[in-house]
Amino acid sequence: MEYNQLQTLFNLLPRIDPLLPILDPLLTRLKSLQGLHAESADVAEGLRKLQSGRKGLDEERGELGTVVEEVQKGIEEAVGGIEKNWKSLETRLEALDKRIKDLA
Repeated sequence: MEYNQLQTLFNLLPRIDPLLPILDPLLTRLKSLQGLHAESADVAEGLRKLQSGRKGLDEERGELGTVVEEVQKGIEEAVGGIEKNWKSLETRLEALDKRIKDLA
């Protein structure tokens, strides 16, 4: 059994022998690619975090936009009420002025 396995290995030697000179550069390249792969995984994770943070910012911006719209609407309503009160006050002052002139 061992003889057959050894014979098989010896038969493979002519096919493996021409590949020996490229094994060291190939292993070096694979190691460098491993480091690049790990770095790219870190970058991908960072991008995922940025995207999730951006989604949160988009949601907050939408909420702030709603709040600003509500505040603007409230200010417009308040201005309308103030203008109405001012006109009412002017009318009363004019009536008071007329009454004072009539008394004199």
